[in-house]
Amino acid sequence: RRRQRLKKAAAMPMEEALIARLNGAATINTITGDGVPGPAGRQAISWFDRQRGDPLPGITLSKISPGREYDHSGPDRLDRPRVQIDCYARTSAAAAALHRAVRAEMEAGADVAGIRFHPAQLDGEGWTFDGEEDGGEPLYRASQDFLFYFEEL
Repeated sequence: RRRQRLKKAAAMPMEEALIARLNGAATINTITGDGVPGPAGRQAISWFDRQRGDPLPGITLSKISPGREYDHSGPDRLDRPRVQIDCYARTSAAAAALHRAVRAEMEAGADVAGIRFHPAQLDGEGWTFDGEEDGGEPLYRASQDFLFYFEEL
């Protein structure tokens, strides 16, 4: 009789797991509206781009560097990317509140969807007034750059 190996379920990609993590954080959801999609089904938290009309307050994630770690035999199990997290809102107070909620979540470790996120290190931040969107409504942005290790469980 042959032994059957149980195959470990594949982990969600880090990018999807990070969105799930931020969407699952109560303090962030209180500010972003519990993940309710905006126009055309766009979410308040997304990778790479923010388009006019996207839900506000909202978060845009950008990978600045892949953070691939190597040893003598090649890539190791831990990656340490730098991810920029931009918090957008109509008021500076709302952008600051979202900024604080994101920082608190990222500086804690978490296991989400088969990915272990180790506590992040804040590596840079900035605040800007991005001007006005169509209709003359103001848009504020609070940016944070985080370095963090992650690995598949």
